[in-house]
Amino acid sequence: ASVASEKHGEAIGLLRRAIRLGAEERDALPLLAQSLSARDQSLAAMVCNERARTLGARATELGGVQVELQTRLGDAWPRFKAWMSEPQ
Repeated sequence: ASVASEKHGEAIGLLRRAIRLGAEERDALPLLAQSLSARDQSLAAMVCNERARTLGARATELGGVQVELQTRLGDAWPRFKAWMSEPQ
């Protein structure tokens, strides 16, 4: 409801809490990505979107935010993914 009402700051806290309490990440993460994106937290939003994709979220839930985030992040996203996959 908070996401639909565009109360994204409120939605972020509620969705994070729901995930910690056992909500299905596949369902909650696309909404969290949408709210994070609306609050200009692009990297966090992209991480949520990618995690939701690996968990089997439907492409229709991810598509619009994905394109916007790729545009915003540009080359930073592939560099971030490469950096995260480097051995520590």
